[in-house]
Amino acid sequence: MVKQRSVAEKVEAGGLIVGALISIGFLVVLGVVFYGNLSGNVGFANIEETTTNESSHFINATTDTLGSVSNVNFISASLVSVLNASNGVVIGEGNFTFSSTAGTIVGTSGRTENYSVNITYVTILPSQGGLDAESVIGNQTAGLVTFSSTATNLYSITATILIIILISILFIVGISAMRRSQKVENEFT
Repeated sequence: MVKQRSVAEKVEAGGLIVGALISIGFLVVLGVVFYGNLSGNVGFANIEETTTNESSHFINATTDTLGSVSNVNFISASLVSVLNASNGVVIGEGNFTFSSTAGTIVGTSGRTENYSVNITYVTILPSQGGLDAESVIGNQTAGLVTFSSTATNLYSITATILIIILISILFIVGISAMRRSQKVENEFT
């Protein structure tokens, strides 16, 4: 014969489930806060890629963009050398202005001529590990924000009332279980 579970046992099991769900929710919120604080500072070193003698660049009045800027994860670039494409002579920095964050080069107004140049530069890109960590952080934060924006005051009030009711039921069941166990002890003594 199958043993019937008492109401107290059923409520106790339900309380464990509710407690587990609350614990999981708390851990998710804690994770979002923790990862949110680490966002942008997750400890992954950036990658430096050197491009040597990239051709088809011009130092004139038009802004020219380095090839690596097309990488969606481009952070910055630093020049190593700018050489005249026809004779390999180094072009002095007074002839151009370089923007490391935009990855662009443009001739200055005081230059004596326009140059076709080959540029050697170092590009700074984030590591794949850093990109993956930022993606996880963004997904957790977006999920929490989406849930928070859809949970209206009515949901919050309803959830609070349900939690109070569950705690009250668990408390009442606990008291009745203690009384029952005291009664059983009194019967045997």
